[in-house]
Order: sequence, then structure tokens, then C-alpha cells
Amino acid sequence: MNRTLNFLFVLSAAALTINCSSSSDGGGSSASSFNAAYVALKSALPGSESTSSLSVASLSSARANHAHFAGNHWAEVGGGTMNQVGDVYISSLVDEDVSYSVLGRVRGALMIACLLDLYGTKDSTGKLAVGNNLTIKMKRTWANAACPNANLDIPYVFSVATNIDSSDEIPLVLEVTDISADGVYDRKIDMLGSFNPQFGGADQIMRLKISSGVVTFSHEEFTGSTSRSTSYVKFQPSPELIQFQHSSANTNIKQLYRFYVSGASNRAALLASEKLVTGTTEILTLLAADADDLDFVTMSQSYVDIGSNNDGTDGNGCINFGTGVITPTQVAFGSCNGVTGILASTAQTTVNAFNALTPNDLTLTDTFVKTFDETNISTLSAH
Repeated sequence: MNRTLNFLFVLSAAALTINCSSSSDGGGSSASSFNAAYVALKSALPGSESTSSLSVASLSSARANHAHFAGNHWAEVGGGTMNQVGDVYISSLVDEDVSYSVLGRVRGALMIACLLDLYGTKDSTGKLAVGNNLTIKMKRTWANAACPNANLDIPYVFSVATNIDSSDEIPLVLEVTDISADGVYDRKIDMLGSFNPQFGGADQIMRLKISSGVVTFSHEEFTGSTSRSTSYVKFQPSPELIQFQHSSANTNIKQLYRFYVSGASNRAALLASEKLVTGTTEILTLLAADADDLDFVTMSQSYVDIGSNNDGTDGNGCINFGTGVITPTQVAFGSCNGVTGILASTAQTTVNAFNALTPNDLTLTDTFVKTFDETNISTLSAH
């Protein structure tokens, strides 16, 4: 995730990390349910832990029904110079070190919740203590927490912060509200940019619940009506269930990500869509795999204006992340080790509706949930 976003994410995390206290409902100083959720998502995301690079050599002479994948028309997810082959784009979708990737987006949000879970002051029920206009302080030692990227992001915050006090801490202001009566989350945490100048004007809202290891979490970050990003995560450890959605809209790009994995149905699926607002480029990708064998993945893409005005619908292929080979296939994905694929075209209506939304349309509520599975990951509305 780029450092500007990381700065905001970490500061919002710090706002809730007051002192170490154990939670009877999933928290504690030694382990966090939120870190477990991130580890599980990363482990279940096809290709994210692959040790081999993708290759498109087999497509160079027989591109089948994915006419442009082997051409130099692609970039990493998030834009940039479009002079790479398609495997660069697919690899970047699942690389946690790429700013706008699936893991890059979820990592920052879950780091906030992880730090909150580990160090937040709890009430007698083990939930975050409620309060208005709370002033608390961030410490450098939080970099040692077992939370996604904390070891890098906490030092970064301290390297750029302008309001470090004489105790070498950063004061922050927040409000924690009990929203358990709404039936989805237990706590809502507001951090306004007007009270926290280190946010650069951005406001942040988090909602969360931990119960018997089941994590339900949402996060939104916004600057007026010009930019908003949202994340929703539900993680159930047994049987494993992960539902993740990220949406963002600003003056440069619109993104919609969804990831689903179910141990019960043995299915994993990823939807990734991006539209460059400053141009005409749109890319929609659907990956699908068996949850217990993530090496063999189906791929389907629909795209507009990649590189030299190249367009395509349902450009399909198979990926073997174990060997790093992409091979041409037909619509039925019959050569993908028996994995049932999802055509990108099935998500076009959903993505078109999302791309028509404004940043304000992405505003979350105290009851916002996403309940997609492998059957409707491409058809359920985003907001």
C-alpha cells in the first residue's frame, strides 16, 4: 500500500491502542483474531504465496480466446505504463507489496483492527471502552506487534509526524460508540481529520466485532466528497470462511475487489475490477480455484482499452501457480484441473453499476454487510 494511505491507516490504528489488556472475547496481548484473519486470507488467495513467476510462453503462438494477454499492453494493478504482458497484471493483483493489490488494500485495514484488538483499553465485557473526545497517545513500541506490516508502518509514521510530544508519543483524538443494538458490529470508532491534523484532512470510521474468533470489520477513509475507500471483512476460522470487499473511488481510479473462500464448499474466488477515471481503461478479472488446491486457477478477463485500444470479453485461461504456466483454454475452462470457472462477463452489470457511483455513494452504515459466495460473487451489488 502506498505510504500516504499507510500513514493514515496506522494513525487510525494508533488512536485506539492505549495500553495492553487482554480481551475475553478474542483480544489479548499475544495474539489477535485480526492478524489471524489476514494470515488466513493471504494463505487462501490464489497465487499470493506462489514461489514461481508466471510465464506466458505457451500463449505466444496460440492465444486462443484471450487475444491480448501475451501482448505488451498491461501494467501492474493501479495503472502506470502499459508495456507489460498480462502475467504482470495477474501477479500484481495478489502481491501484498503492490500498493493497489487485494492484499495491499486489506492489509492496512486489518492492521488497524489488529493493533486495536491487541492494545485497546477494554471494558468489563472485553469490548473497547466507550467514550467521547478521547485523547490518547501512540508509542513506537507498537511496531513490535504481530500485526500486518506494523514493523514497517509504525516507524514510518514516527519518521513523518509533526506532532510528536516531549514523551516521544503522538496524541490523537477519537470517539468510540456502542452500536451493538444494530446487530452487526459492537463498536464504531470515529477519527475526524479536523481533530487530527496528521491525517491530512481525511476522516476515518471503523466498525468491528469479535465473537468466538469470528471477526466482522469495516473501515472507511474519506476526504470530503472527492475520495472514499471502504473495506469489509468477515473471517470465520472453522469451518473457514472469508468474505472481503474493498471499494474505492477518487479522481484517478475506481476499484472493486471481492474475495471469497469457503472450507465447507471448497471454493475460492476473486473478483477484481478497476477503471482509470482519467482515461478509458477498464479491466475486470475473475479467478476461481478449489480451496484445497490453489495452484490450479481459472482466469477470465473482460477489458477496454488496454494499451493500443485493445478490447476483449471473456479472455479465458488456466494458471498453474505451482509451475507458473498460463495456458489457453476454451470457455468451459475444461483444462484447469477440473476447476469450475467464472466468466468475467457475468460481473459486467455489477461493475458498471459500481463505476456509476460517486465517492459519497460508498458511505458505509452500522449494518453494512456483504454476504456473497461463489454463486453470486459476480452479481451481488457493491453498495
